[in-house]
Amino acid sequence: MWHFPLLLALSGGLVVACSSGSKGGGTGPEPGIAAALELLTAPPVTTVSRSLLTPAPVVQVVDINGDPVDSAGIAVTAALVGSGTLTGTTVVATDANGQATFSNLSMRGLAGGKALAFTASQVVGVQSGNVTLTAGAAAVLVATSATSQSLLKGSAVTAKPAVAAQDLDGNGVAGVAVTFALTVGNGSITGANQVTSASGAATIGSWTLDTAAGPNSVTASATGLTGSPLTFNATGTNVSSQFTIDIQFLGSGTPSQQAAFSAAKAKWEQVIIGDLANFTGTLNASSCGNPAFTGTIDDVLIYVDLVPIDGPGQILGAAGPCYIRVTGSLTILGYMKFDTADLADLELNGSLSDVALHEMGHVLGYGTLWSTFGLQNLVSGTDPFFVGSFANAAYLTEGGAAGVSPANCGANVPRSAVPLQVTGGAGTALSHWEECVFRSEVMTGFISGNARPLSKTSIQSLADLGYSVNANAADLFNLATQPTLRAGEAEAGPVVDLTQDRLGTPIMAVDQNGRVVKVFKP
Repeated sequence: MWHFPLLLALSGGLVVACSSGSKGGGTGPEPGIAAALELLTAPPVTTVSRSLLTPAPVVQVVDINGDPVDSAGIAVTAALVGSGTLTGTTVVATDANGQATFSNLSMRGLAGGKALAFTASQVVGVQSGNVTLTAGAAAVLVATSATSQSLLKGSAVTAKPAVAAQDLDGNGVAGVAVTFALTVGNGSITGANQVTSASGAATIGSWTLDTAAGPNSVTASATGLTGSPLTFNATGTNVSSQFTIDIQFLGSGTPSQQAAFSAAKAKWEQVIIGDLANFTGTLNASSCGNPAFTGTIDDVLIYVDLVPIDGPGQILGAAGPCYIRVTGSLTILGYMKFDTADLADLELNGSLSDVALHEMGHVLGYGTLWSTFGLQNLVSGTDPFFVGSFANAAYLTEGGAAGVSPANCGANVPRSAVPLQVTGGAGTALSHWEECVFRSEVMTGFISGNARPLSKTSIQSLADLGYSVNANAADLFNLATQPTLRAGEAEAGPVVDLTQDRLGTPIMAVDQNGRVVKVFKP
């Protein structure tokens, strides 16, 4: 049975009619006249990126009854349905049998479901069924963790060296042998020999720095891949942090999920080094989401709640401070909520640790306490910026100067202060650095790219809140020469939308006895 529109010529114009025909009957073009395209040979159900489609698709011209029409010279065009690129000869003329054979087509792009659409002038086109594009051969080795960090000498790194084996289109490739080797320093590593996972990921078991202060390096190698070997640097310092974060899970998480939050906690404990006054008393349950607490907190307590929210691909979660100190206005207790429907995907694409780091930053005050401290200049609604002197000084020196003018922002506007995100709505706008400037930096409103560094600008924004910080704990970051692009542009690596990830509940300032002294509206 065939269904296709018919163009009927009437005085005054064309009328589109819907017609269905079957062999032996129907209305519209006479039998024997080209009316539609039919897939004589469908493309394969699965194909490897950049490989020839086998079998080659063959399209047949048919009449209103679905019978083959021997019409030669009809130009048939093939197009890809879905993201990616279709290469080869995409326009083929029908032969004497009315058939067009596409003998050298291939698909390339991110793995997933695609389809082929075939069209020709004045006939009804046809679309294939689903074609699943899979990764091609491993070609590139890329870093998926920070390649530079600074931490206390003799300690285990929190941002463990991690890589991904990818094909030429950025798809992860499984089964690639990766070797990690200690090349500088007298530290130690475990899990030196790894094989990439289904997503192409491989991570060292552990890396402990030399007990003497100074440089340390580890390389990651995969035979025959561009980019290999990759070097990861870590500087052992004499700086010892006095800052402590206590994490308590309200919903059960897998060991690997809990490890991601532990890594984020350890990173922030390296960034913030100054001790805060202990809190001893009672904090009531609040609309923030936290349960009641009685006891001593040194320095920050964070509840992590893993719960169903709205299914995969929607709101990932939210985080922020619930209670802050009256003196200094810094966080005592915070709450982080994550949708369990999204956690597995975050683990699979290697972004869970960075998402945890990002949300923990909101608990500590990034984006959530800025208005409390008067750190936002909102005079111009189209060009708001951060006014903290420490963050701005770092911003002007992290690759570029006062005239940072990224072309991908839509306009080359020189900036002299850290720009804030304008779009995204409540919970995103004015709570993150501007995405088109900071791109893959971990504290933007998107987790994007293969490596998501924590910049000195982000660390120094905490100094503007009053924390004592170690700016040398920042990852290698350059505004002008980042290897990845902003979210929404063509790039390797996952893109995680952190829309509405800032809690919109009131923040309560309490005295040492837990008495609420002031409430700050969201």
